[in-house]
Amino acid sequence: MTDRIKIFYNFFIVSISLCINYSTNSTKVNSFFHIFCEKPRKFTKITQFKVIKIFFQPYNQRGEAKVQKVEILAKFFGDCDKISEEIGCKNEILCNNFAIFSISADQIKKIKNIKNHPQILQSEFSHKIFHEFTENTSNLNAVCKENLNNPPENLTGKGVIIAILDSGIDFRHPDFIDENNNSRILYIWDQNEPGNAPDNFDFGTEYSNSQINMAINNELELPFIDFDGHGTAVAGIAAGNGRASNGRNTGIASQSSIIAVKLLSSGDYFATSMANLARAVKYVLNKQEKLQMPVVINISYGTNQGAHDGQSVFEQYLDNISENKNISIVVATGNEGSARHHFRAQIKTGDILNIEFIIKTNFDEFNLMFINSFYDLIDFQIISS
Repeated sequence: MTDRIKIFYNFFIVSISLCINYSTNSTKVNSFFHIFCEKPRKFTKITQFKVIKIFFQPYNQRGEAKVQKVEILAKFFGDCDKISEEIGCKNEILCNNFAIFSISADQIKKIKNIKNHPQILQSEFSHKIFHEFTENTSNLNAVCKENLNNPPENLTGKGVIIAILDSGIDFRHPDFIDENNNSRILYIWDQNEPGNAPDNFDFGTEYSNSQINMAINNELELPFIDFDGHGTAVAGIAAGNGRASNGRNTGIASQSSIIAVKLLSSGDYFATSMANLARAVKYVLNKQEKLQMPVVINISYGTNQGAHDGQSVFEQYLDNISENKNISIVVATGNEGSARHHFRAQIKTGDILNIEFIIKTNFDEFNLMFINSFYDLIDFQIISS
């Protein structure tokens, strides 16, 4: 794609990498801009937008590839393998009419083949997502725990799987081991560790309940770790049995079984990609079908990107899965509800809209995303003051 985007800055130079969420036969087209500031200013004020052209740039200023491949989540109909052959890319079917299409960085121009393919209904780039968690759990009992665990409900999670898609889980933690010293964790998939990949996947390492039990008894050494404790904390709230605190601190579903996925890191310590999360969901679906047990999938990773209107490919993918009566999906509400990340307005042909925002001290990059309700052409400029 030969088009370029012109950015007008008074005080510092920026380089742009742009991802376009293509949407054919859909009402929404999203443009995602990742802007790098070479000389970040203190409280730089951006006041006006005028879009000229857009392009996707998989290389940095030195001409080095920033990504080895581009992954795109898509909703399609028909033969997915045939579609991939016509596009010239690889595919992974997630479920029904949802798939991940992968294109190597040196074949980046093939992205337009996805955009233009008549059997691709909607598509979006797999962007980064980050985990969402707060240490304030003081109101946990007041919210629902005692009401659920006590009569007449007596709900303990027995016979149900809690799936934690996160940073990992400390399988040696007493809250995930039962009174017979057996692990309550049925499976762990570490997407980061090369080795024995799960069925239908070609990366990561899967650990079974028997392997985890052997590791607990020091009969087997497992390299698996929770790299920052976030996943373990989430699992404790959802499913801890309280053994570490003599029953004082128990989770909601204290007698449930557990499946944990340690999501693949995307360079940033606390980040993964939407595609890796989609694969983790598929992994849990495969286990649910095999074990024939109801499952609750917990996703405590999130992003402020997107329209948050339920119409993204990933959101529709989760909606499709949740139609199964034996699958429930729980998503964190996040920690930034009052952070003022979004701006909304209506603009008519010929109108000029001035939008002001501020970059704080020492920020060397930031993201912009435009969500259009219709397939419109919009010009914008970025001006610093």
